[in-house]
This record gives sequence, C-alpha cells and structure tokens, in this order.
Amino acid sequence: MVGIANLELALWYLSLVLQMTVVFYLLARRLLSLYPGLSAYLLVNILQSCLLIVTYRLWGIDDSRAEQLAWISQIPVLVMRAWAIADICRLLLARYRGIWGLAWRVLLTLAAGLIVFSIFSAGRQWDHAVLKASASLELTTVVFLITLFLFARHYGITASPAIRALALGFLTYSSFTVLNHKILEHLSDRYVAEWQLFGTLPFLASVGMWLWAVRQPVAQTAAGVTLLPRDVYYALTPEFNLRLRLLNERLNRLWNPEGHRP
Repeated sequence: MVGIANLELALWYLSLVLQMTVVFYLLARRLLSLYPGLSAYLLVNILQSCLLIVTYRLWGIDDSRAEQLAWISQIPVLVMRAWAIADICRLLLARYRGIWGLAWRVLLTLAAGLIVFSIFSAGRQWDHAVLKASASLELTTVVFLITLFLFARHYGITASPAIRALALGFLTYSSFTVLNHKILEHLSDRYVAEWQLFGTLPFLASVGMWLWAVRQPVAQTAAGVTLLPRDVYYALTPEFNLRLRLLNERLNRLWNPEGHRP
C-alpha cells in the first residue's frame, strides 16, 4: 500500500508539472485570450493542488479539516472545467452565430440542471453534492462532446487539429472517470487504492494532449473563431453547405428577430 501511495503521489506531482508546462506555453505564446476556459481551468487546478499539498502536510490527509477544504476547493475546479468544455464548443461553432446561440443556451441549461440535481440528490450532505456534480459533469461532458463532433461531421464543420486534441483530452479523462465511478461502486475496499492509481493515468494523457494542442500553429486555431460578416463568409467558404446555412439563418432569426425584420 505504501508503494502504491508513493507512486500515486509521484504521478500527482508529474501532472502538476505538466499542467504548469501547458500554462507556460499559453503565456509564452499569448494564447490566454484564445483558450480562456482551458487557461482558467488549469490555473485553478494548479492552485488547488498547491493548496492541498500544503494542507496535507500541515494536518494530514485524514484530518477532517483537510477533507472539508478538499471538497470546497473542488467547486471552482468544476466551474472552470465546465467553462473549458464550453470554450471548445465556442472554438468550433463561433463562426456560426445562430448555431452558437443555441449551443450556449443548451450549455447554460445543462449547467443549471446539474446544480439543481446535485443539491437535491445530496440532501443535507454538501460534500455529496460536490461529488454528484463532479460525476454528472463528467457524464455530461462525454455525451456533449460526442454529440458536438457528430453534429460537426454531419454538417461538414472542420475542426482544427488543436481543437480536436483539446476535445479528445477532456473526452478521455471524462470517459475514464465515468467508468471509474461505476467500477468503484462494485469493488471491494482492498482494490480501491489500485484502481484510484490507474485513474490518475488518463488525466496525465489528457494534459499531454492539451500540451500538444497549445503548441500548434496559432493561425490554424484562430481562423476557426474569426467572426466574418455573413455575406463575406458565404463567399469565401464553399464548404458551408446549404443545410448548415439554412439552419444558421433560422437560428439567427430566432435569437435576433429585430435584426431580421424587413
């Protein structure tokens, strides 16, 4: 058990170093404004890790104060993680104003639903509310990202390699976390430590994908979020097929009826 605990701690420190490396590239290449969700998520995650390292050294990992602080610090991490997921959607769909208008409303509704579900399902145990919110967010992430890229493929929306890597990173971690929660429910206590150790590896893989993404040429990704005037965009983008154009225009009229009156 001691060996497993030490290995898990080593992987935790490794993930912290990798996250700092991603943030370094975001700062060095001036990409904070291009990836605000990912930047905020990693910064908050790093701060949480540093806080927990200090807390566990002062009080010990089994101390009730340390446990409460760990749960409380998880709340901003979940919020920033949700922002990072929404930011992937923005990077992919922001060119299409009407469709993006629908997407952010759907995301906002999902976020409100997750909060309400977590509070009511946890009862009076607020720490269970955080746990429920975390599990629900991971499942929602898997479903949302798969649906998003199926939609993009159906309508011929091209995602840059960087955007695909960002999405795959979140999808990898969320998928394994959902599986992790289900398997842990049926494991005996003696196998929990081993399985939690394997749960750290997908996060390391995810951070590696994000590191690769932020090192890609900026022009490829930035071009994906340029909001050109509608007529210019239609003239310059022949792959913008008729079905997607009609859908985008209908949604534009729905969100902005005043701007489309004759």
